[in-house]
Amino acid sequence: MKRSLPSARAASTPPVRPGRRRPGARAASTPPVRPAPAGAFAALGDPTRLALLNTLSRGEPASIAQLARGSHLTRQAITKHLRVLERARMVRCARSGRERLFSLDLAPVHEIRDYLDRVSAAWDQALARLQAFVEHGQPAARPAHRPRR
Repeated sequence: MKRSLPSARAASTPPVRPGRRRPGARAASTPPVRPAPAGAFAALGDPTRLALLNTLSRGEPASIAQLARGSHLTRQAITKHLRVLERARMVRCARSGRERLFSLDLAPVHEIRDYLDRVSAAWDQALARLQAFVEHGQPAARPAHRPRR
């Protein structure tokens, strides 16, 4: 019986057992990179994070202990929510002695407002064209195409 030699690729790449990944391969659980507004919307999708932002919107930086006071959540849970808000750039952290103080960053809020204004304007134009078509039986002129920002 004739034995075949393994190819060069097979020799350099060891077999992968089920449930394992090759060295250097990206983990399947790594979330995809999202545009800035999408990350902010995802961060805002939790009532606890909304409550934290509401507390921070009073203007004064707060520690984790201050944010956890009066909450049913542990400091560890508050910390996890603050990390999500930090990744979305909605919260900034500064050290003050042994404490970390968190404050609200309004830049992503302005980005969200700008995004929603653009979407709203596009829908207003589309509805105006629909109204013109329904009322007059002919399509309204479309605005000139503008390149996306």
